[in-house]
Amino acid sequence: MIHYFTDPVLAAPTIGSMLMCLIAAFVGTFSVLRKQSLVGETLSHASYPGIIISLLLAKILVGGELLLLPLVGASVSALLGVWCINLLTKKYGVHSDSALCVVLSSFFGVALVLLSCLQSSFPTLYRELQSYLFGQAATQTNVHILLYSVLLVVVLGAILCYYRSIKTVIFDPEFAKTIGINSKVVTALLLSVTVLAVVVGIRSLGVVLMSSMLIFPAVSGRLWTSRLEYVLLLAALFGMVAGFFGVYFSHELSIRQDTSFPTGPMIVVSAASIFLVSSFLSPEKGLAFRYMRRKQFRRLCRQENLLKVLWKVCSKKNSSLVSQDEIMEHIQAVSLKRDLTALRKKGWVKACGSDMYELTPEGAHWGKKIVRLHRLWEVYLVEYCGVGSDRVHPSAEEMEHIITPEIELELEKLLDHPRQDPHMQPIPAREVNPLLP
Repeated sequence: MIHYFTDPVLAAPTIGSMLMCLIAAFVGTFSVLRKQSLVGETLSHASYPGIIISLLLAKILVGGELLLLPLVGASVSALLGVWCINLLTKKYGVHSDSALCVVLSSFFGVALVLLSCLQSSFPTLYRELQSYLFGQAATQTNVHILLYSVLLVVVLGAILCYYRSIKTVIFDPEFAKTIGINSKVVTALLLSVTVLAVVVGIRSLGVVLMSSMLIFPAVSGRLWTSRLEYVLLLAALFGMVAGFFGVYFSHELSIRQDTSFPTGPMIVVSAASIFLVSSFLSPEKGLAFRYMRRKQFRRLCRQENLLKVLWKVCSKKNSSLVSQDEIMEHIQAVSLKRDLTALRKKGWVKACGSDMYELTPEGAHWGKKIVRLHRLWEVYLVEYCGVGSDRVHPSAEEMEHIITPEIELELEKLLDHPRQDPHMQPIPAREVNPLLP
């Protein structure tokens, strides 16, 4: 893969795509955290009429394309879109999402009409303008790398200079007002760098795909961590990886297959793949780990329910020994052997013979605690929530496994230390486990 950075043909598209995706990741992170993911999509579509008009003027006036003229036209058109959004939301009271959709569809519709008018009069320009829809990443040169590098410095400089203010405005706008941070300035700054990133990135990724690179890296990074610093770093990493592999797969597949694979769409596919992997494998929010945690919690609930049954049977018999047949009278035997083995490993139960089990002092403590939490919650539902005593058991069966010691103390204080549940059963007294420090 090293030759992608050294080859005279591949180096510029590879480095340029990675830089552009890095910039989009930084800017997109703030848009995602501010719940304004649609802003990038709107700005990219709103800039398309400006690109068409600027390239048409360049064709008519100088007979060719000027490098910065499409950027100027796209910037003017995007800023006009921002002005229309503010006009709709502030003056006419249109909801922000609706205003974004109106501007997006209107500007893009105007652009397509203009594009259709050029189809017969300027066929070469028409094909060139069509390429802006999905990007021209494969045709980047060293000039584009220089342009992206300058933009990266501008974006990083703006973020570093106003990082604390940006962070405060995003997560606690009321506190930002209290300490004197001008939220309008911060919002204008974020909007400005977003416009710059979108306008410059259209050359690589296109109007249709640009917004995806503002969203995918940021959302992928957010799945792995909740700290803004790490989200920015991970988003930047994911963006660069997507940029590189987009160029890599586009080139390799185009060589091996008869069909051409455009670089811009391949970058987006790479970013989407990173998001899918993150959504499955991230430790906190990944589907795989969430499934494992749910499965582990259900297993824990099943074991605690078994421990609760053991304590009730032993309390009724006034003995710590209980047979398997007695257990099966109160609980289903689907995973009984497995759950008893788990309780033995925890030291809560001892095996005494083939089908006899002894509840240890520590097991008796935890069984008693679960029963206590169950009955406390039933009292709370009846006295404070107005739930009938015949309907409180299912909720208590769920809550007994998740009530913390702090909530237990609050319930006991709130209920004035009740001694009986709504079914006139005694509530075990709270005690400290003597076997624990």
